[in-house]
Amino acid sequence: MRFKWFLILGILCASIVGAREPGQTTIKSSRTVLLKFSSQNTDPRIVIFENDSLRIEIPRNHLLHALDAWMNDDYHASDRDLQRYILTLDSTAKFTSLFAKIHGDFGLQRYLEYRRNLLLDKGEALVYDKLARKYHNEISVQEYIFDCGDLCGDAGTLYFAGSLLIAKVVKMEF
Repeated sequence: MRFKWFLILGILCASIVGAREPGQTTIKSSRTVLLKFSSQNTDPRIVIFENDSLRIEIPRNHLLHALDAWMNDDYHASDRDLQRYILTLDSTAKFTSLFAKIHGDFGLQRYLEYRRNLLLDKGEALVYDKLARKYHNEISVQEYIFDCGDLCGDAGTLYFAGSLLIAKVVKMEF
């Protein structure tokens, strides 16, 4: 009787694990998110991420309102810290970089990444492609699973602007 249960359990596990081939990324779902803000808007913007190929911006007033809402819903001290940094930035400049201001504060940088991904999910950001020299008006959000063998891999979310990967969130490692 015991052998029978182990056999059934073994077959079940083999069928689940065998569904994906090692070394392969499987896209579980994909959706397009339209970005709500226009690049023509002249309101001051806060740069929340920047590298050699892209820049992610949020209108200053929108980011301050979002931080207020987050503090009311699920208060976290890092929201207050981000708000404090934003208020010290030049409010008259077209672009100011919160990303550069908090450089060196690893915890706050990680928290800003978390909030950036929430804003991207809702389309509440501007994404500037430095290589193509243009703003994107939509992004693609893909849920994925990467399997590299037995008990090896990860799962999460990929954010793309065109073919440019703008963020990767690993939600689970196995």
